Amino acid sequence: MTYSKEPNPISVLVGHEVCKAGGGTQFSSMYAAWDTLPQSVKDRVDGRTATHSINNYKYKEGDGMTREDMLRFPPVHHPAVLVHPVTGRKALYVSEGTTASLDGIPEEESRVLLDMLFAHSVQEEFTWLHEWQVGDIVVWDNRCSMHRQTSYDPAERRLMKRTTIVTAKPGV
Repeated sequence: MTYSKEPNPISVLVGHEVCKAGGGTQFSSMYAAWDTLPQSVKDRVDGRTATHSINNYKYKEGDGMTREDMLRFPPVHHPAVLVHPVTGRKALYVSEGTTASLDGIPEEESRVLLDMLFAHSVQEEFTWLHEWQVGDIVVWDNRCSMHRQTSYDPAERRLMKRTTIVTAKPGV
């Protein structure tokens, strides 16, 4: 939810009904994504903000956000590289679903750089795929990880319940 002014730091997802095939959740370490970037790219994005927008966000393939959602969540700016408040480590903070541009970089160059960052951050060595079973509970830190659902047959029922921590106390 990087499209919101104050993104939620921690999320919890519980599998109530799961698919026979697909419908997993892929998690990427944005620490690893940052740590392995070439220094020239780090120099280009560190200290810069990025514009995040709900405009391109899709909950399910083919779905888009409503006009009301877009008005409720105007574009916001967040650091392109976050320093985690507990670990002090840097994490890349861009998402293919919500990051629209890198601020202060010409549009075409921003698009090329973002596309490279998106592809880089989901490499297999940075990624874990959770194949859901009924009753599974997964907790993650949105400040240093990125997640996305894998595709599944839309005729299958998939019921997940999510709890999101709105704010974290210092040290969490």
